[in-house]
Amino acid sequence: MRKAAGCIVQNGDKFLLIRRSSTDNRFPGIWECPAGRIEEGESPREAALRETKEESGLEVEIIKDLGIHETDIDGDHKAFYCFLTRAKNIDVTLSFEHDAFKWLTLEEYSKMSKEEGYDSECKKIGHHTRFFFMNFFLKKLQD
Repeated sequence: MRKAAGCIVQNGDKFLLIRRSSTDNRFPGIWECPAGRIEEGESPREAALRETKEESGLEVEIIKDLGIHETDIDGDHKAFYCFLTRAKNIDVTLSFEHDAFKWLTLEEYSKMSKEEGYDSECKKIGHHTRFFFMNFFLKKLQD
């Protein structure tokens, strides 16, 4: 089983999405929250904070543990641990793995996630990021 962890980074009423570089060999152009593999001896919390710093340059504090999203894709079982965090600063410095970022309100994310068409931004939101936004944040907009 592969284990990864990441952070949904909040700054006021906005949330950070970063886009994988077009040269990425696995998921080019995918919008996601900062995340990556949990290294040996590392807790999910530690990995999420480390990956957020590496990929966005941001220092964050964990507000809430959002849980685990488990998937099976092509026989590969993956567990993704996610944390809601608050940005201590907003000066994003992207790693070489990413080429763009957006700070979006929930309404803007909701609109982006509903776009249709092959080249739409909706098709380019990572499945773990989509899962946590849909299950923890967008429900509030619908209530």
